[in-house]
Amino acid sequence: MKEKTKSEDWLGTANATKKIMTKDEIRGVVKERRVALGADWFVPASIDIQRAVLQLPQFHESKIVCAYIALPHEVQTSEIFKAAWSDGKKLCVPTLRGKGQGYGLAELLPSSKLVEGDASVFEPVEPTWVDIDDIDIALIPGVAFDCAGGRLGHGCGHIDRMLAERSKSGMFKVGLAYDFQVFDEVPQSEHDIRMDLVVNSNG
Repeated sequence: MKEKTKSEDWLGTANATKKIMTKDEIRGVVKERRVALGADWFVPASIDIQRAVLQLPQFHESKIVCAYIALPHEVQTSEIFKAAWSDGKKLCVPTLRGKGQGYGLAELLPSSKLVEGDASVFEPVEPTWVDIDDIDIALIPGVAFDCAGGRLGHGCGHIDRMLAERSKSGMFKVGLAYDFQVFDEVPQSEHDIRMDLVVNSNG
């Protein structure tokens, strides 16, 4: 019998319970689980998630990809960047438009110079803006997700407001998560944007 990993035990516990936790409770649980796992666990898990994304037909068929420059605790995206550039796709990342103006999407090139922006997120120094209506596939980070595509962020609402600006249908939204970030149900507010698919390290 295959021995379960610590993260698999956590995932089973999260999916078995019928109690719906609050957003803050979920954020606390995810933080505890992240701290308990050693740094070596995240590297292969992140690579597996990126490889799964690269196999999606929606990624293959896309011409303009929205991704993100990952923070250390998020699913990394460097392999996705390389594949997008190699395939001739246009790649863009969330970038602050200015104080009080929210986030837009700026093109990211291999040669782009970056600056540390709000919440320690790096973004292009001289952004070339991309219309969100032109995005074919959006790869989205989060604190937690559920199987119905529910997403929980850090509570600022930046990503939800950015995605809500889209006026056309057709953008395929993919949440990237480690398995311990996937719950039976994540509380959703009226303004929260659901994902079309969640790719996680548990397959």
